[in-house]
Amino acid sequence: MSSCDAEQAAPREQQHADKQTRMSFKGGPGVDGFKRRVRIVQGMLMYSPDRIFGSKDRFALYNSVTATLNSDPLFDGALKTFTTRDRWLEVMRVVDSIISGGREKYLRPLHEAGKPLNEMDELHLRLSEMKTAWLKNNPQAETSMNGVSAPNKRGRDFDAKTVDVEEKKNEASERGSESESENGAERLQGHEDDDEYAGKPPSDCRTSHAPRKRGRQVANQKSYPEVSVPQLSDLLDYLKKSDDQFYNFVDQHRAVRQAETQAEKYKEEARMYKARAERYKKQCELLVKIIECKDQGIPIPPGFMAETRNMMDE
Repeated sequence: MSSCDAEQAAPREQQHADKQTRMSFKGGPGVDGFKRRVRIVQGMLMYSPDRIFGSKDRFALYNSVTATLNSDPLFDGALKTFTTRDRWLEVMRVVDSIISGGREKYLRPLHEAGKPLNEMDELHLRLSEMKTAWLKNNPQAETSMNGVSAPNKRGRDFDAKTVDVEEKKNEASERGSESESENGAERLQGHEDDDEYAGKPPSDCRTSHAPRKRGRQVANQKSYPEVSVPQLSDLLDYLKKSDDQFYNFVDQHRAVRQAETQAEKYKEEARMYKARAERYKKQCELLVKIIECKDQGIPIPPGFMAETRNMMDE
């Protein structure tokens, strides 16, 4: 690499490094990373507790908060929706631990270390009070640790559009193993009944490992996660919103292009009218000079008059 290329690459690498540094979420009070975590929580607190803890369309909530925060110089338009979600879920895990373990358990390490409450600690405590009050006002709302509706007996916890596929695979494999094991046990019992009816001894030694082998084979087979109806509904809603946003953008772009084309057309007509006006002006000046020559008795050459008529005919 030449020295010139190295000089050009250095600013790009520096800009990339600066951007990565700006988007750090690490550090204590006074550090930009700490300020970003605080701003994300403050952005979520702009909405009501029902929207924060009970909303089904949580992806739209994260998206709205992200769009608002990206106008902040701390984020400089680089914050992603899934980053907002991940940071919020980290905060909610702390909040749920405060609710389950108590406020004193959360404050004890700070008191023992002699540390004052920082802004994030105050937000954790405030959110724990808000969620506790919301749960009291919504006694039938079964909530999981991140504030979403709790899963049913065959499901797994999920947030918005994200699904833990690995847990779904493991669950499907476990159910398949249990089902095959039960079927294998029933078949074994049926064989033993046939042997007993035929006067043969039970065949425990011959088939004792059959259910376990069948279960292991099924567990190793490829399984697919179950997708519930609410997940499909949320996904379809999200895709519809994405399509609407795309077509709105296309319509806006088309309108801008039409306006630009119309402006070019008007500009071309203006140039044409200006050229025509200049030509009329010259014709008028020439006619004035011809009239002055005629008044003064100055003869006008025939060729000049023919040229004048040609100019007037243009």
